[in-house]
Amino acid sequence: MTKSLRWGVGSLMALAGLVAVTSFVGCSDDEPGPGPVDTDTGTPDTGTDTGTDSGAPIDTGSDAAETETTIFVADRAVTLLHASPDLGAKLFCLGAFPTDPTAADSKPSAALGPIGKPDAAAPTDPTKFTALTYGSVVPIPLSATAVGALKAFTVAIWPVATNPLTEGKKCEDTWAAVDKTKAGVAWLKVDKNAVDVGQSGLIAIKGCAAASTATTPECGPDGAAASIKWELHKLDTVKPSAFAGGGTGAKTGIQFIHLSKFASLDTTGGLDFYLQGWGPVSAGDAGSDAGDAATDAADGGTSIGPVGTPVLVAAGAKYGDIAPKSVGVQLAGDLTLSRLHFFPKDTPIANVNAAIAGGASAGVPLKDFLAGYAVVGGGFKDGQNQFVAAFGAPVPKVSGDPTSVTLRIAFGRADF
Repeated sequence: MTKSLRWGVGSLMALAGLVAVTSFVGCSDDEPGPGPVDTDTGTPDTGTDTGTDSGAPIDTGSDAAETETTIFVADRAVTLLHASPDLGAKLFCLGAFPTDPTAADSKPSAALGPIGKPDAAAPTDPTKFTALTYGSVVPIPLSATAVGALKAFTVAIWPVATNPLTEGKKCEDTWAAVDKTKAGVAWLKVDKNAVDVGQSGLIAIKGCAAASTATTPECGPDGAAASIKWELHKLDTVKPSAFAGGGTGAKTGIQFIHLSKFASLDTTGGLDFYLQGWGPVSAGDAGSDAGDAATDAADGGTSIGPVGTPVLVAAGAKYGDIAPKSVGVQLAGDLTLSRLHFFPKDTPIANVNAAIAGGASAGVPLKDFLAGYAVVGGGFKDGQNQFVAAFGAPVPKVSGDPTSVTLRIAFGRADF
């Protein structure tokens, strides 16, 4: 019997909770669980044998036998990002193929999944796993068998609309319905060793499944053709040696990914993206008199504004671009108040500073995104590399309804 492996998953669609998958067929119950998991990130992990140990030998407690066992720790990492605004909620399956999965009669020899959101009342029951929504970031557990599959087999990742276990099926049974001719569009083919030892991979589902309309501005200009693609990106795990931003706190390596088809973000010349620290800034007497409220405008008060210096994390980025390496970021102020700003390519830094300070560039507040993705270890974490992906549109799909904004700024751990 295979065991269930569970990791945290966060999204901006109230998805914060636990993600669960079943291990590759053939795993024994005593096989060590998924890795890597950093116990310092605060990522919830309620599974058994999670592999959170450093990998050092563990004393069994038997002085007579003096037997020690080494816990398996994965030597590579894979994360799934659901960044397609109109694909809809999906569960996902992963299969290992000894032959080419694009062949019409191909069959997986083993499968992992379904990957989905567990039921709050029965989190260990895989039959109750439900689909993951737009904006989900899912670290995929890598058991020893899963790592072995990445080394020896071609792997396919594909979506399923409903949980196959509720129909008496397994993930491998759903492969027959997949259109084998649509690799990279409807599913992803991962060649053996595509994610090698010491590497971190991001499986990104980007773009839109249907042509854009007036109600789907995140898909580009009205009438634009479907643009959905499944891609595997290698993430940078090299720690930056220098950090900018004017702060004194967390030093984080940020690798930016531009995944928005929205017209003003998907420009021909590309955009420069900056992270800017924000925090309390004083005006007048700064509200320091006894009894003053911090935001008392009549007495000068304290307001929120940019502090420190903006950090360029992507230069001239166009849709689909990923920064070639991580940028060292150490923002000033309150990190939960930080913002993402974007400008036309090669905007002089003096103009960038003036636009931010004067309010001409309000930027995108990151507070809610940081809170949402913290469950998977995403955010400004000291000593870590993180990917930051922008996708969707910053305007409401429905006029006057701010809740219909689809913009997402996803954070996720890039190293392990």
